[in-house]
Amino acid sequence: MKTERRTAKKLEEERIRQANQEWVGTFNSISDMIFILDKEHTITKANKAFLDTIKMKSEDVVGKKCYEIVHKRNSPWPNCPYQKSIVDGKAHTEQVDDPGLGLPLLISTSPILNEHGELSGTVHIAKDISEIVRTGNELKKVKEKLEKEAHGFKEANEGIKVLYKQLEDKNRELGELDQLKSDFVSVVSHELRTPLSITKEGISLVLDEITGKVNDKQKNVLNTSKDNIDRLAAIINDLLDISKIESGKVELKKSLIDISGLVREVCKEWVVQADKKEQELLFSLPKETVNIYIDRSKIIQVMNNLISNAIKYTPEKGEIKIDLKDEKNEIRVSVSDNGIGIAKEDLPKAFGKFQQFGRTVGAGPKGTGLGMAICKQIVQMHQGKIEIDSQVDKGTKLTFWLPKMESEKVFKEYINNGIRETIDRNNSMSLVMVTLEGFSSLQKKLGQEKAHGLLRCFEKAIEGCLRRKADTVVRDSGELVVLLLNTNKESVDLVKKRIEEAVRGCISKGKESWYNDLKITIGGATYPDEANSDDQLLKKSRGQE
Repeated sequence: MKTERRTAKKLEEERIRQANQEWVGTFNSISDMIFILDKEHTITKANKAFLDTIKMKSEDVVGKKCYEIVHKRNSPWPNCPYQKSIVDGKAHTEQVDDPGLGLPLLISTSPILNEHGELSGTVHIAKDISEIVRTGNELKKVKEKLEKEAHGFKEANEGIKVLYKQLEDKNRELGELDQLKSDFVSVVSHELRTPLSITKEGISLVLDEITGKVNDKQKNVLNTSKDNIDRLAAIINDLLDISKIESGKVELKKSLIDISGLVREVCKEWVVQADKKEQELLFSLPKETVNIYIDRSKIIQVMNNLISNAIKYTPEKGEIKIDLKDEKNEIRVSVSDNGIGIAKEDLPKAFGKFQQFGRTVGAGPKGTGLGMAICKQIVQMHQGKIEIDSQVDKGTKLTFWLPKMESEKVFKEYINNGIRETIDRNNSMSLVMVTLEGFSSLQKKLGQEKAHGLLRCFEKAIEGCLRRKADTVVRDSGELVVLLLNTNKESVDLVKKRIEEAVRGCISKGKESWYNDLKITIGGATYPDEANSDDQLLKKSRGQE
Protein backbone atom coordinates (compact mmCIF):
# COMPACT_ATOMS: atom_id res chain seq x y z
CA MET A 1 0.00 0.00 0.00
CA LYS A 2 2.81 2.43 0.95
CA THR A 3 4.59 1.58 -2.32
CA GLU A 4 1.42 2.45 -4.29
CA ARG A 5 1.15 5.78 -2.47
CA ARG A 6 4.80 6.63 -3.21
CA THR A 7 4.30 5.70 -6.86
CA ALA A 8 1.15 7.86 -7.13
CA LYS A 9 2.95 10.76 -5.45
CA LYS A 10 5.90 10.48 -7.85
CA LEU A 11 3.53 10.39 -10.83
CA GLU A 12 1.77 13.51 -9.56
CA GLU A 13 5.07 15.30 -8.96
CA GLU A 14 6.20 14.35 -12.48
CA ARG A 15 2.95 15.72 -13.96
CA ILE A 16 3.42 18.98 -12.05
CA ARG A 17 7.05 19.20 -13.19
CA GLN A 18 6.08 18.60 -16.81
CA ALA A 19 3.24 21.15 -16.62
CA ASN A 20 5.64 23.68 -15.14
CA GLN A 21 8.18 23.00 -17.89
CA GLU A 22 5.45 23.40 -20.53
CA TRP A 23 4.37 26.73 -18.96
CA VAL A 24 7.95 28.01 -18.80
CA GLY A 25 8.56 26.84 -22.35
CA THR A 26 5.43 28.58 -23.60
CA PHE A 27 6.24 31.72 -21.58
CA ASN A 28 9.75 31.88 -23.07
CA SER A 29 8.61 31.08 -26.62
CA ILE A 30 6.43 34.19 -26.84
CA SER A 31 8.15 36.76 -29.04
CA ASP A 32 6.68 39.73 -27.18
CA MET A 33 8.55 40.97 -24.09
CA ILE A 34 6.65 39.90 -20.97
CA PHE A 35 7.30 40.44 -17.28
CA ILE A 36 5.13 40.23 -14.17
CA LEU A 37 5.15 42.81 -11.36
CA ASP A 38 3.82 42.79 -7.81
CA LYS A 39 2.14 45.84 -6.23
CA GLU A 40 5.53 47.29 -5.27
CA HIS A 41 6.86 47.47 -8.87
CA THR A 42 9.04 44.39 -8.19
CA ILE A 43 9.64 42.02 -11.12
CA THR A 44 8.66 38.47 -10.18
CA LYS A 45 8.97 36.77 -13.62
CA ALA A 46 10.39 37.72 -17.01
CA ASN A 47 10.43 35.81 -20.31
CA LYS A 48 13.38 35.20 -22.64
CA ALA A 49 12.36 37.88 -25.17
CA PHE A 50 12.45 40.54 -22.46
CA LEU A 51 15.78 39.32 -21.03
CA ASP A 52 17.36 39.15 -24.51
CA THR A 53 16.19 42.67 -25.36
CA ILE A 54 17.68 44.24 -22.21
CA LYS A 55 20.71 41.88 -22.41
CA MET A 56 20.41 40.66 -18.82
CA LYS A 57 19.95 37.36 -17.02
CA SER A 58 16.90 36.33 -15.02
CA GLU A 59 18.79 36.43 -11.69
CA ASP A 60 19.80 40.04 -12.43
CA VAL A 61 16.21 41.12 -13.03
CA VAL A 62 13.87 39.16 -10.74
CA GLY A 63 13.46 40.92 -7.40
CA LYS A 64 14.42 44.33 -8.83
CA LYS A 65 12.17 47.35 -9.42
CA CYS A 66 10.95 47.60 -13.02
CA TYR A 67 11.75 51.30 -13.26
CA GLU A 68 15.36 50.61 -12.19
CA ILE A 69 15.78 47.92 -14.84
CA VAL A 70 13.79 49.42 -17.72
CA HIS A 71 13.94 53.19 -17.23
CA LYS A 72 17.15 53.51 -15.16
CA ARG A 73 15.32 55.60 -12.52
CA ASN A 74 15.08 55.58 -8.74
CA SER A 75 11.31 56.17 -8.71
CA PRO A 76 8.33 55.03 -10.83
CA TRP A 77 8.21 56.45 -14.35
CA PRO A 78 5.09 58.69 -14.30
CA ASN A 79 4.14 57.95 -17.93
CA CYS A 80 3.99 54.18 -17.43
CA PRO A 81 0.48 52.70 -17.91
CA TYR A 82 1.18 50.61 -14.77
CA GLN A 83 0.56 53.76 -12.71
CA LYS A 84 -2.96 53.97 -14.13
CA SER A 85 -3.66 50.27 -13.54
CA ILE A 86 -2.73 50.74 -9.88
CA VAL A 87 -5.19 53.63 -9.57
CA ASP A 88 -8.26 52.15 -11.29
CA GLY A 89 -7.49 48.40 -11.34
CA LYS A 90 -8.06 48.22 -15.12
CA ALA A 91 -6.00 47.21 -18.13
CA HIS A 92 -4.23 50.00 -20.02
CA THR A 93 -2.37 50.09 -23.35
CA GLU A 94 -0.12 52.95 -24.38
CA GLN A 95 2.76 53.68 -26.73
CA VAL A 96 5.92 54.39 -24.75
CA ASP A 97 8.84 56.28 -26.25
CA ASP A 98 11.23 56.48 -23.32
CA PRO A 99 14.63 57.53 -24.81
CA GLY A 100 16.32 55.10 -22.40
CA LEU A 101 14.66 52.15 -24.14
CA GLY A 102 16.06 52.98 -27.56
CA LEU A 103 12.96 51.82 -29.48
CA PRO A 104 9.21 52.56 -29.50
CA LEU A 105 7.09 50.03 -27.60
CA LEU A 106 3.39 49.32 -27.27
CA ILE A 107 2.96 48.39 -23.60
CA SER A 108 -0.13 46.71 -22.15
CA THR A 109 -0.63 46.35 -18.40
CA SER A 110 -3.26 43.88 -17.18
CA PRO A 111 -4.15 43.77 -13.46
CA ILE A 112 -3.79 40.56 -11.44
CA LEU A 113 -6.52 40.29 -8.80
CA ASN A 114 -6.43 38.15 -5.65
CA GLU A 115 -9.33 36.12 -4.30
CA HIS A 116 -10.80 39.28 -2.75
CA GLY A 117 -10.80 41.13 -6.06
CA GLU A 118 -7.92 43.37 -4.92
CA LEU A 119 -4.96 44.29 -7.10
CA SER A 120 -1.92 42.12 -6.31
CA GLY A 121 0.19 42.90 -9.38
CA THR A 122 0.17 43.31 -13.14
CA VAL A 123 1.29 41.53 -16.30
CA HIS A 124 3.34 43.74 -18.67
CA ILE A 125 3.43 42.88 -22.37
CA ALA A 126 5.71 45.04 -24.52
CA LYS A 127 5.69 44.84 -28.32
CA ASP A 128 8.38 46.34 -30.51
CA ILE A 129 6.47 48.64 -32.87
CA SER A 130 9.46 50.09 -34.70
CA GLU A 131 8.20 48.70 -38.00
CA ILE A 132 4.68 49.95 -37.31
CA VAL A 133 6.01 53.43 -36.48
CA ARG A 134 8.13 53.42 -39.64
CA THR A 135 5.12 52.35 -41.70
CA GLY A 136 3.03 55.01 -39.96
CA ASN A 137 5.54 57.68 -40.89
CA GLU A 138 5.47 56.52 -44.48
CA LEU A 139 1.68 56.58 -44.46
CA LYS A 140 1.81 60.08 -43.01
CA LYS A 141 3.97 61.19 -45.92
CA VAL A 142 1.58 59.55 -48.36
CA LYS A 143 -1.34 61.25 -46.58
CA GLU A 144 0.36 64.64 -46.82
CA LYS A 145 0.96 64.06 -50.51
CA LEU A 146 -2.68 63.08 -51.03
CA GLU A 147 -3.80 66.14 -49.09
CA LYS A 148 -1.74 68.35 -51.39
CA GLU A 149 -3.32 66.66 -54.39
CA ALA A 150 -6.77 67.04 -52.80
CA HIS A 151 -6.02 70.72 -52.31
CA GLY A 152 -5.33 70.95 -56.04
CA PHE A 153 -8.69 69.33 -56.80
CA LYS A 154 -10.29 71.74 -54.36
CA GLU A 155 -8.82 74.69 -56.23
CA ALA A 156 -10.15 73.26 -59.50
CA ASN A 157 -13.64 72.48 -58.25
CA GLU A 158 -15.50 75.69 -57.46
CA GLY A 159 -18.40 73.88 -55.87
CA ILE A 160 -16.17 72.12 -53.33
CA LYS A 161 -14.36 75.37 -52.76
CA VAL A 162 -17.61 77.13 -51.85
CA LEU A 163 -18.57 74.26 -49.54
CA TYR A 164 -15.27 74.48 -47.69
CA LYS A 165 -15.77 78.23 -47.36
CA GLN A 166 -19.20 77.73 -45.86
CA LEU A 167 -17.88 75.14 -43.40
CA GLU A 168 -15.05 77.45 -42.39
CA ASP A 169 -17.51 80.30 -41.83
CA LYS A 170 -19.76 78.09 -39.70
CA ASN A 171 -16.84 76.88 -37.61
CA ARG A 172 -15.73 80.45 -37.09
CA GLU A 173 -19.23 81.47 -36.08
CA LEU A 174 -19.43 78.59 -33.60
CA GLY A 175 -16.06 79.60 -32.18
CA GLU A 176 -17.23 83.20 -31.84
CA LEU A 177 -20.45 82.07 -30.12
CA ASP A 178 -18.47 79.90 -27.72
CA GLN A 179 -16.18 82.84 -26.97
CA LEU A 180 -19.20 85.09 -26.45
CA LYS A 181 -20.60 82.58 -23.96
CA SER A 182 -17.31 82.52 -22.06
CA ASP A 183 -17.08 86.31 -22.15
CA PHE A 184 -20.66 86.59 -20.92
CA VAL A 185 -19.99 84.32 -17.94
CA SER A 186 -16.89 86.35 -17.17
CA VAL A 187 -18.83 89.62 -17.35
CA VAL A 188 -21.58 88.21 -15.14
CA SER A 189 -19.03 86.99 -12.62
CA HIS A 190 -16.79 90.04 -12.43
CA GLU A 191 -18.78 93.00 -13.77
CA LEU A 192 -22.36 92.43 -12.57
CA ARG A 193 -22.20 90.77 -9.17
CA THR A 194 -19.98 93.34 -7.49
CA PRO A 195 -21.95 96.49 -8.49
CA LEU A 196 -25.17 94.61 -7.78
CA SER A 197 -24.01 93.90 -4.22
CA ILE A 198 -22.96 97.54 -3.76
CA THR A 199 -26.35 98.77 -5.04
CA LYS A 200 -28.21 96.42 -2.68
CA GLU A 201 -26.10 97.53 0.25
CA GLY A 202 -26.79 101.19 -0.64
CA ILE A 203 -30.55 100.57 -0.74
CA SER A 204 -30.35 98.72 2.61
CA LEU A 205 -28.56 101.69 4.18
CA VAL A 206 -31.31 104.04 2.96
CA LEU A 207 -34.05 101.66 4.18
CA ASP A 208 -32.37 101.50 7.60
CA GLU A 209 -32.50 105.30 7.58
CA ILE A 210 -28.75 105.59 8.04
CA THR A 211 -28.77 108.46 5.55
CA GLY A 212 -31.90 110.11 6.93
CA LYS A 213 -35.64 109.61 7.38
CA VAL A 214 -37.60 107.72 4.69
CA ASN A 215 -41.38 107.89 4.36
CA ASP A 216 -43.60 104.86 3.76
CA LYS A 217 -44.02 105.53 0.04
CA GLN A 218 -40.25 105.73 -0.42
CA LYS A 219 -39.79 102.54 1.58
CA ASN A 220 -42.19 100.67 -0.71
CA VAL A 221 -40.26 101.79 -3.77
CA LEU A 222 -36.92 100.87 -2.18
CA ASN A 223 -38.18 97.47 -1.02
CA THR A 224 -39.44 96.73 -4.54
CA SER A 225 -36.01 97.69 -5.91
CA LYS A 226 -34.24 95.52 -3.34
CA ASP A 227 -36.50 92.53 -4.19
CA ASN A 228 -35.71 92.94 -7.89
CA ILE A 229 -31.98 93.12 -7.12
CA ASP A 230 -32.29 89.84 -5.19
CA ARG A 231 -34.13 88.31 -8.15
CA LEU A 232 -31.45 89.51 -10.58
CA ALA A 233 -28.73 88.12 -8.31
CA ALA A 234 -30.52 84.75 -8.25
CA ILE A 235 -30.69 84.73 -12.07
CA ILE A 236 -26.96 85.51 -12.29
CA ASN A 237 -26.14 82.76 -9.78
CA ASP A 238 -28.25 80.23 -11.72
CA LEU A 239 -26.52 81.09 -14.99
CA LEU A 240 -23.12 80.78 -13.37
CA ASP A 241 -24.02 77.48 -11.68
CA ILE A 242 -25.31 75.77 -14.83
CA SER A 243 -22.33 77.06 -16.82
CA LYS A 244 -19.83 75.71 -14.28
CA ILE A 245 -21.59 72.35 -13.99
CA GLU A 246 -21.76 71.84 -17.76
CA SER A 247 -18.11 72.78 -18.19
CA GLY A 248 -17.07 70.25 -15.51
CA LYS A 249 -15.64 72.93 -13.25
CA VAL A 250 -17.73 71.90 -10.22
CA GLU A 251 -16.05 69.43 -7.88
CA LEU A 252 -17.96 67.92 -4.97
CA LYS A 253 -16.50 68.44 -1.49
CA LYS A 254 -18.04 65.49 0.33
CA SER A 255 -18.00 65.26 4.10
CA LEU A 256 -19.91 63.29 6.74
CA ILE A 257 -23.10 65.27 7.32
CA ASP A 258 -26.17 64.68 9.49
CA ILE A 259 -28.68 65.14 6.66
CA SER A 260 -31.61 65.06 9.09
CA GLY A 261 -30.17 68.08 10.88
CA LEU A 262 -29.34 69.74 7.55
CA VAL A 263 -32.92 69.40 6.24
CA ARG A 264 -34.30 70.68 9.56
CA GLU A 265 -31.97 73.68 9.35
CA VAL A 266 -33.03 74.45 5.76
CA CYS A 267 -36.74 74.11 6.55
CA LYS A 268 -36.51 76.61 9.42
CA GLU A 269 -34.97 79.15 7.04
CA TRP A 270 -38.13 79.01 4.87
CA VAL A 271 -40.73 79.30 7.65
CA VAL A 272 -40.86 83.12 7.34
CA GLN A 273 -41.47 82.94 3.57
CA ALA A 274 -44.24 80.37 4.05
CA ASP A 275 -45.85 82.47 6.80
CA LYS A 276 -46.07 85.44 4.44
CA LYS A 277 -48.48 83.39 2.29
CA GLU A 278 -50.12 81.78 5.36
CA GLN A 279 -48.83 78.43 4.15
CA GLU A 280 -48.18 75.50 6.45
CA LEU A 281 -44.63 74.16 6.19
CA LEU A 282 -44.52 70.63 7.62
CA PHE A 283 -41.53 68.33 7.85
CA SER A 284 -41.16 64.71 8.91
CA LEU A 285 -37.61 63.79 9.91
CA PRO A 286 -35.98 60.97 11.89
CA LYS A 287 -35.21 61.97 15.48
CA GLU A 288 -31.82 60.26 15.42
CA THR A 289 -28.73 61.43 13.53
CA VAL A 290 -28.57 60.28 9.89
CA ASN A 291 -24.98 60.59 8.70
CA ILE A 292 -24.21 60.48 4.98
CA TYR A 293 -21.33 61.63 2.76
CA ILE A 294 -22.51 64.61 0.69
CA ASP A 295 -21.42 68.06 -0.43
CA ARG A 296 -23.27 70.07 2.21
CA SER A 297 -23.57 73.34 0.30
CA LYS A 298 -24.72 71.62 -2.90
CA ILE A 299 -27.50 69.63 -1.17
CA ILE A 300 -28.62 72.79 0.63
CA GLN A 301 -28.84 74.38 -2.84
CA VAL A 302 -31.07 71.51 -4.01
CA MET A 303 -33.31 71.77 -0.93
CA ASN A 304 -33.60 75.55 -1.26
CA ASN A 305 -34.58 75.22 -4.93
CA LEU A 306 -37.27 72.61 -4.24
CA ILE A 307 -38.79 74.39 -1.23
CA SER A 308 -38.64 77.78 -2.99
CA ASN A 309 -40.56 76.36 -5.96
CA ALA A 310 -43.12 74.71 -3.67
CA ILE A 311 -43.80 77.99 -1.86
CA LYS A 312 -43.78 79.98 -5.10
CA TYR A 313 -46.28 77.78 -6.97
CA THR A 314 -48.58 77.01 -4.04
CA PRO A 315 -51.41 79.46 -3.35
CA GLU A 316 -52.00 81.18 -0.03
CA LYS A 317 -53.00 78.92 2.88
CA GLY A 318 -51.56 75.97 1.00
CA GLU A 319 -49.46 73.15 2.43
CA ILE A 320 -45.83 72.12 1.81
CA LYS A 321 -44.46 68.87 3.21
CA ILE A 322 -40.79 67.83 3.50
CA ASP A 323 -40.17 64.18 4.25
CA LEU A 324 -36.85 62.38 4.88
CA LYS A 325 -36.57 58.59 5.08
CA ASP A 326 -33.50 56.60 6.07
CA GLU A 327 -33.70 53.56 3.80
CA LYS A 328 -31.37 50.58 3.65
CA ASN A 329 -28.83 51.75 1.11
CA GLU A 330 -29.91 55.32 0.46
CA ILE A 331 -31.56 58.43 1.84
CA ARG A 332 -34.86 59.57 0.31
CA VAL A 333 -35.96 63.21 0.51
CA SER A 334 -39.26 64.48 -0.89
CA VAL A 335 -40.82 67.95 -1.13
CA SER A 336 -44.54 67.98 -1.93
CA ASP A 337 -47.18 70.70 -2.19
CA ASN A 338 -50.84 71.17 -3.09
CA GLY A 339 -50.11 73.94 -5.57
CA ILE A 340 -50.93 74.54 -9.24
CA GLY A 341 -49.16 71.38 -10.48
CA ILE A 342 -47.74 70.55 -13.92
CA ALA A 343 -49.55 69.04 -16.89
CA LYS A 344 -48.75 65.42 -17.70
CA GLU A 345 -47.37 66.30 -21.15
CA ASP A 346 -44.94 68.81 -19.60
CA LEU A 347 -43.46 66.44 -16.98
CA PRO A 348 -40.74 65.01 -19.32
CA LYS A 349 -39.43 68.58 -19.77
CA ALA A 350 -39.46 69.42 -16.04
CA PHE A 351 -35.68 69.04 -15.64
CA GLY A 352 -34.77 70.81 -18.87
CA LYS A 353 -33.04 74.17 -18.99
CA PHE A 354 -35.13 77.35 -19.14
CA GLN A 355 -38.33 75.38 -18.55
CA GLN A 356 -41.16 77.10 -16.66
CA PHE A 357 -44.75 75.95 -16.32
CA GLY A 358 -47.68 78.06 -15.19
CA ARG A 359 -45.75 81.34 -15.57
CA THR A 360 -47.99 84.38 -15.96
CA VAL A 361 -47.44 87.78 -17.51
CA GLY A 362 -46.96 90.60 -15.01
CA ALA A 363 -46.95 89.89 -11.30
CA GLY A 364 -46.52 86.30 -10.22
CA PRO A 365 -43.82 83.60 -9.88
CA LYS A 366 -40.73 84.35 -11.95
CA GLY A 367 -37.33 82.76 -12.42
CA THR A 368 -34.77 81.54 -14.94
CA GLY A 369 -36.15 78.04 -15.39
CA LEU A 370 -32.71 76.65 -14.50
CA GLY A 371 -33.35 75.56 -10.91
CA MET A 372 -34.62 72.06 -11.66
CA ALA A 373 -31.84 71.42 -14.21
CA ILE A 374 -29.27 72.44 -11.56
CA CYS A 375 -30.93 70.18 -8.96
CA LYS A 376 -30.80 67.17 -11.29
CA GLN A 377 -27.13 67.77 -12.13
CA ILE A 378 -26.16 68.07 -8.46
CA VAL A 379 -28.08 64.92 -7.45
CA GLN A 380 -26.54 62.95 -10.32
CA MET A 381 -23.07 64.17 -9.34
CA HIS A 382 -23.79 62.47 -5.97
CA GLN A 383 -24.66 59.29 -7.96
CA GLY A 384 -28.28 59.74 -6.94
CA LYS A 385 -31.52 60.23 -8.86
CA ILE A 386 -34.45 62.67 -8.82
CA GLU A 387 -38.07 62.19 -9.93
CA ILE A 388 -41.19 64.34 -10.25
CA ASP A 389 -44.86 63.50 -9.86
CA SER A 390 -47.46 66.18 -10.50
CA GLN A 391 -51.10 66.83 -11.44
CA VAL A 392 -52.65 70.11 -12.49
CA ASP A 393 -54.46 71.86 -9.59
CA LYS A 394 -53.55 69.03 -7.21
CA GLY A 395 -49.88 69.66 -6.54
CA THR A 396 -46.36 68.45 -7.16
CA LYS A 397 -44.04 66.01 -5.42
CA LEU A 398 -40.30 66.00 -6.07
CA THR A 399 -38.21 63.17 -4.64
CA PHE A 400 -34.48 62.59 -4.75
CA TRP A 401 -32.39 59.70 -3.51
CA LEU A 402 -28.78 59.89 -2.31
CA PRO A 403 -26.79 56.64 -1.97
CA LYS A 404 -25.07 55.81 1.29
CA MET A 405 -21.33 55.47 0.70
CA GLU A 406 -18.91 53.66 2.98
CA SER A 407 -16.20 55.89 4.40
CA GLU A 408 -13.47 53.76 2.81
CA LYS A 409 -14.98 54.33 -0.63
CA VAL A 410 -15.13 58.09 -0.04
CA PHE A 411 -11.52 58.09 1.22
CA LYS A 412 -10.37 56.23 -1.90
CA GLU A 413 -12.40 58.53 -4.16
CA TYR A 414 -10.54 61.55 -2.80
CA ILE A 415 -7.18 59.73 -2.83
CA ASN A 416 -7.51 58.48 -6.43
CA ASN A 417 -8.52 61.94 -7.63
CA GLY A 418 -5.38 63.22 -5.90
CA ILE A 419 -3.21 60.49 -7.44
CA ARG A 420 -4.47 61.31 -10.93
CA GLU A 421 -3.72 65.00 -10.42
CA THR A 422 -0.30 64.12 -8.98
CA ILE A 423 0.56 61.94 -12.00
CA ASP A 424 -0.58 64.68 -14.40
CA ARG A 425 1.63 67.26 -12.64
CA ASN A 426 4.48 64.82 -11.97
CA ASN A 427 4.84 65.77 -8.29
CA SER A 428 4.08 64.27 -4.86
CA MET A 429 1.01 63.88 -2.67
CA SER A 430 0.76 63.02 1.02
CA LEU A 431 -1.91 61.54 3.25
CA VAL A 432 -2.26 62.08 6.99
CA MET A 433 -4.54 59.86 9.09
CA VAL A 434 -5.77 61.08 12.50
CA THR A 435 -7.31 58.25 14.54
CA LEU A 436 -9.26 58.57 17.79
CA GLU A 437 -8.66 55.19 19.44
CA GLY A 438 -11.59 53.41 21.06
CA PHE A 439 -14.18 55.54 19.28
CA SER A 440 -16.90 52.87 19.43
CA SER A 441 -16.61 52.65 23.22
CA LEU A 442 -16.54 56.44 23.49
CA GLN A 443 -19.67 56.66 21.35
CA LYS A 444 -21.51 54.22 23.63
CA LYS A 445 -20.40 56.18 26.67
CA LEU A 446 -21.19 59.69 25.42
CA GLY A 447 -23.84 59.08 22.79
CA GLN A 448 -23.54 59.41 19.02
CA GLU A 449 -24.09 63.17 18.82
CA LYS A 450 -21.52 64.11 21.46
CA ALA A 451 -18.88 61.69 20.10
CA HIS A 452 -19.29 62.97 16.54
CA GLY A 453 -19.30 66.52 17.91
CA LEU A 454 -15.80 65.85 19.23
CA LEU A 455 -14.69 64.67 15.76
CA ARG A 456 -16.24 67.77 14.20
CA CYS A 457 -14.18 69.84 16.63
CA PHE A 458 -11.04 68.00 15.45
CA GLU A 459 -12.07 68.52 11.81
CA LYS A 460 -12.52 72.26 12.28
CA ALA A 461 -9.22 72.58 14.16
CA ILE A 462 -7.34 70.69 11.44
CA GLU A 463 -8.91 72.76 8.67
CA GLY A 464 -7.81 75.87 10.55
CA CYS A 465 -4.16 74.81 10.58
CA LEU A 466 -3.95 73.91 6.87
CA ARG A 467 -2.55 76.57 4.57
CA ARG A 468 -3.53 75.45 1.07
CA LYS A 469 -6.98 75.74 -0.42
CA ALA A 470 -6.59 72.35 -2.16
CA ASP A 471 -5.91 70.51 1.15
CA THR A 472 -8.90 68.38 2.13
CA VAL A 473 -10.17 66.91 5.42
CA VAL A 474 -12.63 63.97 5.34
CA ARG A 475 -14.17 62.76 8.61
CA ASP A 476 -15.47 59.30 9.55
CA SER A 477 -16.37 57.48 12.76
CA GLY A 478 -13.10 57.70 14.68
CA GLU A 479 -10.88 58.75 11.74
CA LEU A 480 -10.00 61.88 9.82
CA VAL A 481 -8.15 61.71 6.50
CA VAL A 482 -6.16 64.77 5.45
CA LEU A 483 -5.18 64.89 1.75
CA LEU A 484 -2.23 67.17 0.96
CA LEU A 485 -1.58 67.75 -2.74
CA ASN A 486 1.89 68.78 -3.92
CA THR A 487 3.37 67.81 -0.55
CA ASN A 488 6.51 65.67 -0.39
CA LYS A 489 7.82 63.40 2.36
CA GLU A 490 9.88 66.14 4.02
CA SER A 491 7.05 68.68 4.10
CA VAL A 492 4.40 66.30 5.45
CA ASP A 493 6.25 65.92 8.77
CA LEU A 494 5.85 69.65 9.40
CA VAL A 495 2.14 69.48 8.56
CA LYS A 496 1.69 66.48 10.90
CA LYS A 497 3.14 68.52 13.75
CA ARG A 498 0.69 71.36 13.10
CA ILE A 499 -2.21 68.89 12.92
CA GLU A 500 -1.16 67.27 16.21
CA GLU A 501 -0.95 70.67 17.91
CA ALA A 502 -4.40 71.61 16.57
CA VAL A 503 -5.98 68.37 17.82
CA ARG A 504 -4.23 68.57 21.22
CA GLY A 505 -5.43 72.16 21.51
CA CYS A 506 -8.98 71.01 20.88
CA ILE A 507 -8.67 68.31 23.57
CA SER A 508 -7.17 70.71 26.11
CA LYS A 509 -10.32 72.85 26.01
CA GLY A 510 -12.47 69.97 27.25
CA LYS A 511 -13.49 70.24 30.90
CA GLU A 512 -14.93 66.74 31.46
CA SER A 513 -12.63 64.11 32.95
CA TRP A 514 -12.94 61.75 29.98
CA TYR A 515 -10.98 64.22 27.83
CA ASN A 516 -7.87 63.15 29.75
CA ASP A 517 -8.32 59.53 28.57
CA LEU A 518 -8.47 60.32 24.84
CA LYS A 519 -5.76 58.65 22.76
CA ILE A 520 -4.86 60.06 19.36
CA THR A 521 -2.55 58.52 16.77
CA ILE A 522 -1.35 60.39 13.68
CA GLY A 523 0.25 58.61 10.73
CA GLY A 524 1.12 59.57 7.19
CA ALA A 525 2.40 58.37 3.83
CA THR A 526 3.59 60.01 0.61
CA TYR A 527 2.81 59.03 -2.98
CA PRO A 528 4.78 57.73 -4.83
CA ASP A 529 7.81 57.64 -2.47
CA GLU A 530 6.23 55.43 0.21
CA ALA A 531 3.07 54.07 -1.37
CA ASN A 532 1.78 53.51 -4.92
CA SER A 533 -1.98 53.02 -4.46
CA ASP A 534 -4.94 54.10 -2.36
CA ASP A 535 -4.75 50.87 -0.32
CA GLN A 536 -1.06 51.34 0.43
CA LEU A 537 -1.52 54.99 1.40
CA LEU A 538 -4.34 54.12 3.81
CA LYS A 539 -2.59 51.10 5.32
CA LYS A 540 0.69 52.91 5.84
CA SER A 541 -1.05 55.96 7.30
CA ARG A 542 -2.89 53.67 9.72
CA GLY A 543 0.35 51.95 10.69
CA GLN A 544 -0.78 48.63 9.25
CA GLU A 545 2.40 48.05 7.22
